[in-house]
Amino acid sequence: MSKRFGQLSRRLRHDARLRAGRSCCNDDRELPLALPAGAALPESAVDSGGAGFLEDHFPASVLEEAELSTLQLLARHSYPGELHAVTTEDKYVLQMHRIARPGASPVLLMHGLLDSSATWIMMGPHSGLGYFLYDAGYDVWLGNARGNRYSRAHVELNPNTDKAYWSFSWHEIGYYDLPALIDAVLAKTGYQKLSYFGHSQGTTSFFVMASTRPEYNAKIHVMSALAPVAYMGNVESPLVGLGHRLLKAVGEGQELLPHSLNSCLLSERTLQTCQYYMWKLLGKNPAEFNEASSAIIRSI
Repeated sequence: MSKRFGQLSRRLRHDARLRAGRSCCNDDRELPLALPAGAALPESAVDSGGAGFLEDHFPASVLEEAELSTLQLLARHSYPGELHAVTTEDKYVLQMHRIARPGASPVLLMHGLLDSSATWIMMGPHSGLGYFLYDAGYDVWLGNARGNRYSRAHVELNPNTDKAYWSFSWHEIGYYDLPALIDAVLAKTGYQKLSYFGHSQGTTSFFVMASTRPEYNAKIHVMSALAPVAYMGNVESPLVGLGHRLLKAVGEGQELLPHSLNSCLLSERTLQTCQYYMWKLLGKNPAEFNEASSAIIRSI
């Protein structure tokens, strides 16, 4: 068993035991999965996993990349990575990652719910849209919405202690975050317009911006909506209706599912449990699910 696998296993077990509490970190370290009181996995589930389970279920390269940040993933594959900080009108501090091609036409990619900039590159140069666009000659910018692992900061509020920090939804992401990110990209590149790719919540927030701040429509060359979400009236997932009750149980102004979902990887039992609820929420389609890379998917 390699030293890296042993470290990953110990961290997963440590994170699981912290789930019912709070972990306060302002850096880029892994954060434990926070669940409502009484919802933590039983100790037997925590102890039944380990590095052997990870090695048996995932390729070594996948486990190694699950440990890496967006910039580290870019560096691993020899792509140029930059970090840019942006402050919104309501004082949230966001991070953008850039696959820099100065002078080229800019493209902004915006992730979905419970996601980050890593989603566009985590599958590697042969499958990641961020890599495809860069290789096609574009200047690629990867946004991060408020509250995710890279944009967990504020000029005045502390996300670990101030509930007011978490009082936002996709509406604020569209009204504040996207305009700030777009303005920053255009100011840096000197272009008047950019192209936009959004996934899931990244489309919902764009629709908010386009309707509430229509002056930004003139700054968009083309918008590509991947798995777009505008209205939920026809969604049949049995778990969607639990959202309101979950908020009432946990309380508003609380952080849900902090980075990351690594607790799903503790054992066969926890992996199957997470996958069961994922199928319930998203719909079951094993043929289109990359099981081999799920460790990376759950770590972003």
